[in-house]
Parts: sequence; structure tokens; C-alpha cells
Amino acid sequence: MLNRDQMHSLGRFTFLMRQTYNYKVQVERFIKDADYQNQMLALAARISDDTSDELLELSMALGAKLDCVA
Repeated sequence: MLNRDQMHSLGRFTFLMRQTYNYKVQVERFIKDADYQNQMLALAARISDDTSDELLELSMALGAKLDCVA
């Protein structure tokens, strides 16, 4: 289970994913499925003109907290 800080980061991450890529992250699946976590974090880390610095930072922070490889 995620702690309060991680839940806040995940909420912000999902908001920015929707805003940046128009993609809705499935939170329950993100929490339980490591492959899905890696896919979403890799998508967020894809650097383009549309990617915000905050989204990149959140993807790296969540990946580190959740021990993801993306």
C-alpha cells in the first residue's frame, strides 16, 4: 500500500498524464501491476515539447519509490 506522500504524487501524476497526453491512468491497476507502472512511467518520461518538467520529476520520483525499472 502507498503512503500519503506517494498517493499525493500519484494523484498529481495522473492529473498531469491526462493534461499532457490525454491519457487516463488507471490508479488501482497502477498500484497493483508492475508492468503497467513501468508502461505509464515510461510514457511520462518520453521527452517531447509537451512534457512538463513536473511530470518528468514525478515519473522519476514514483519510479524510485515504487522500485520500477522505467
